[in-house]
Amino acid sequence: MLNHPMLITPHTSFAVLALIALSSHGANAEEASPRNCDTPWANHGVSEATIVYGADELIPPGEGPFLPMDEVRNTPAYRALAFDFFEARFGVAFDVNNPGIQIAVDASGRVAEMQPIKFGLGSTHQVYAIDAQRIPRWRHRMPMTNVALRDDGYFVFIGADGFEVNGTYGGEAGVTLPAGTVVLLGEYRMFDENDELMDTLRYFSDQPAFAVVDPGAPLPTTLFTITCKVQSEIFGEGQVGALGQLVALEDGSTDLDFRYTLRFPARIRDSGLIRPRCKPARALE
Repeated sequence: MLNHPMLITPHTSFAVLALIALSSHGANAEEASPRNCDTPWANHGVSEATIVYGADELIPPGEGPFLPMDEVRNTPAYRALAFDFFEARFGVAFDVNNPGIQIAVDASGRVAEMQPIKFGLGSTHQVYAIDAQRIPRWRHRMPMTNVALRDDGYFVFIGADGFEVNGTYGGEAGVTLPAGTVVLLGEYRMFDENDELMDTLRYFSDQPAFAVVDPGAPLPTTLFTITCKVQSEIFGEGQVGALGQLVALEDGSTDLDFRYTLRFPARIRDSGLIRPRCKPARALE
């Protein structure tokens, strides 16, 4: 029902009738159910930029999937960055002067192993799509194909008996992480088709990742679930989520299949450019 009289004649156009109907529907909807538009933009899943990438290939014996990090990458400064994070977030300490594999022991004598690694020579991540259209300076400029991500970092693997962590994650009381848990800090370096560095994206475990053995698989198979925060020189702060598997084949090669989605949330100052996606407020039943 309209809130004001309006004369509708046989000559009234279809467009006018449509506007009248929309106006009436909006008024009734507003009266029947008030809109709740106070939710922060970050909760609507709107992203300024999304990068989808992964790896799907057969890695020959001796080439991965994990190899020792290159010496030129495994620097004291990079180790200090990673080890400071591990100690602050999880209360696990490592020696910054040691460039190799290290062992940490908790109060119960359980162990965790830290490895400086890179993905194997044959497993450079391929970027499948980049959506950066919400960023004006990158609109129509970001290459969509022939983009690669090279991955190296410091991975802490929790042993078979579990491991107690503290820091800001576990607190003073501590939290025992189960076997198969992984915490990590590393870098993706994005290269274009001319092998020029485009961006450095640093990832780190705000919460643990998990690597578990599939008990029903015909071949030794490890399944990965990864969620990390990420910082990009181009896109700012975001989050990366990944699912993957490693299958150890009988000839010593590895079948690797990973898929990642990296998202950078919309900034509040830009939200006026996008129509709000508010849901009607409903009473609890």
